[in-house]
Parts: sequence; structure tokens; C-alpha cells
Amino acid sequence: MPRYKTKRKIKTKSSPDSGYDSGYESDGGTEYSPVEDIGVGGYAKARLFQSQTKKSVVVLNPVTLPGDFGEAILKQRFFQTVYPDKQSHLFSMRNKDYRLIVPYISHVPYEKLKVDTPEFQKLIFRSAIEALIDCHAKGIIMVDLKSDNIYYDSSTQKSYLIDGGSSALRGTSLDPLAFQKSSQEKVEEFKEDYSHIAPECWSVKPKQVLATSAMDVYSLGKLMEDILLEPDIEMRTLIDSCLKKDPGARPTLKGLLNSLDNCISEKENIISCLQIKY
Repeated sequence: MPRYKTKRKIKTKSSPDSGYDSGYESDGGTEYSPVEDIGVGGYAKARLFQSQTKKSVVVLNPVTLPGDFGEAILKQRFFQTVYPDKQSHLFSMRNKDYRLIVPYISHVPYEKLKVDTPEFQKLIFRSAIEALIDCHAKGIIMVDLKSDNIYYDSSTQKSYLIDGGSSALRGTSLDPLAFQKSSQEKVEEFKEDYSHIAPECWSVKPKQVLATSAMDVYSLGKLMEDILLEPDIEMRTLIDSCLKKDPGARPTLKGLLNSLDNCISEKENIISCLQIKY
């Protein structure tokens, strides 16, 4: 039975932390201790924990209390579903505090990649598509894909999705607290502020929006638009197809993959013909 052990201390103005952590114990009895802070977001702080044998996990806890326990539940479901062979546990504490254990993804975030050659652009596009296909096959729609929540492993050319705080099961309602707004004016503001999220995700209360694969296709287009340096005409065409306002007009992920492979095959054939000619 996994356990999370904390020792409480009295809050003060100079030390508002709800306690300090003595460790996490996994299902198999392996004990993990805090090593270092690795990131802070709007709602959660991430820390690296390691065992004596250097096994690693990430522990998330709220930046402020009360924490957004609803978001933590979505993240835990996301990691548990997308990475079923990894550990993911959520521990509820007093005062709406929590500790969320998720896998440690040690690869490079897309935001730090230099995607400046046609070959690498096609490779990274394909890798992102494959990561989303795997995610969708497990029934999860990412919803807020962007350059800081997808990581790339150059040794395997494989990409890994992280976060999942806005994710939803395919065909179920998006989180109403996040995506339902009080007026159309508010909806338009959020569309502009979070332009990487598909515009159809936002709605005026109490209208519900169901999660679809097309939402992630839109975010994929925005992601490629952000990270690809001077994409060629073929790549620009694929990106534009992802960004169509009508979700039904966007390509499927498998359709994108086929189009990308066709681009690569055509270019290889041209190169081969030129080599034969000269």
C-alpha cells in the first residue's frame, strides 16, 4: 500500500508551507526522499524525489492552499491512463492539501528544441502525432497540448505527454469550472488568452462541450506553428489544415500521419531521381 509521510508544522507569516515532507513509499516498499524543486506552475509545484537506488518520481503539491483538488484528480487519471506501467498516486490531506505522485519524464520539452531543418521538422511532427494517437487510443483527450507539456527523447525519437490537468475522457464533458464562462465576452477573452486550445472548447454556462480528438489536432497545429522555424510549403499546409475553425474540417491524426509520410516519400523520390540523373 503506497504511503506519503509528512510532518506538520505551525503556519507563520514567514513560513506558510503546510508541512515538510519526510518521504513517499511506493507499492513495493521503495522509499523516496525529496531531492530538488524542478518547476512551479500556476497551481502546483513539482519536486523530484529519488530512492537510494536512484529511481525517480515527481511529487506535485499546491502552490497555495486550498489546493485545486479537482485538477489534481484529472492529472492523476491522465498519468495513470497514459502511463499504466508507471506509478501515479494521489494523497488527500487536510485543508484541501494534496500530494500527487507522477512519473518522472526526464527528456527535453518541445519549447527547448531547435526545430530548424526540414528533416527534423517532419520527425518532430510525426513524433507528436504518434504521442497523441497513443493518448487517444487510451481514451484521453489532452485538450491543452503546448510546448511545455510534451517532451522529446532523441535516442528513441519518441515523445511523452505530461500534465493533463485539463484532460478529459473522449466523449465526456470538459471541466465546467475551467471551460464554461459567464458570458460570450468572457469566452472570447479566454479564446484569445489561451489560443493553443481549440476555440470550440469554450462555452457560456451551462452549455457543456464534449471532448473530441479534433481538439488535440487543433492544439497540435498551434504547437507546430510555434516551434517549427520557417516550415516549407508542405508543412505549412499540414499546419493550416489542423487550425481550421470547423472541427469537422480538420484532418484526423492518422490522416495527418499519412500525409506526412507521403511528403517524405515524395521528397525521397525526387532526391533519388536527381541522383540517377546526375
